Amino acid sequence: MGCVNYRGFFSQAKAERYAEELRHEGYDVYVGGIRAYSTLGWFSDPVLNTFVGYSEMNLARLIFHELAHQVVYVPGDSVFNESFASAVEHEGVRRWFESSGTTFQQAALSARQEKEVVFTNLVLRHRKRLQELFHSDISDTEKRTQKAHIFEGLHKEFLRLKADKAEFSSYDQWFAQPLNNALLATVSIYTQLLPAFQAILLQHDKDMERFFDAVTKISRLPMKERNLVLQNAVQGNQEWMIVER
Repeated sequence: MGCVNYRGFFSQAKAERYAEELRHEGYDVYVGGIRAYSTLGWFSDPVLNTFVGYSEMNLARLIFHELAHQVVYVPGDSVFNESFASAVEHEGVRRWFESSGTTFQQAALSARQEKEVVFTNLVLRHRKRLQELFHSDISDTEKRTQKAHIFEGLHKEFLRLKADKAEFSSYDQWFAQPLNNALLATVSIYTQLLPAFQAILLQHDKDMERFFDAVTKISRLPMKERNLVLQNAVQGNQEWMIVER
């Protein structure tokens, strides 16, 4: 697996103890339960009682996402892996509902994905402000002060968004948690490169076989080259070449 951006536990008590150790060291920490995971094809992944009761939409999303990890997985690059799986999830469930879903299900999926884009952009925009702050030359004390202001601004902007569009109240639980870097990572890891993979899919005429082949080739590149290819893709530059190694 390599180094990943999160750590999994089968014991909540052990997770909480480790989280407390990290807090004492000065790190931002987020601890949350997870209902499913992939063993990357090492084992036959079980159908767990933690998610078998999902709605059809959520169960389909989960299956497409986790199976994508068996197609491509880059050790040590969680953002690449999770963003790719999110792209497969989005396209897979869209096609599934398009072929076998009702008009209502298709409309509900479209509304949900549009809402997710707005939420993701909101989080990533403030995350970018934090990155710029952390790379600035001001003192750590001033950085901490401005960091608090940025998180306060994120929460206020969400409240304005919810006041305008009541359906965003579905994110109330997320915003009720202490806002910190670790919580933002739960969004950015899964969505940061999503537009790049969606652009690559579009450039391959939404042919999933060609898309998987292209992503597999990209995955074999060194990280710097890999990120450059993804950056070019999201900018609409199709003049990129993947060299087999």
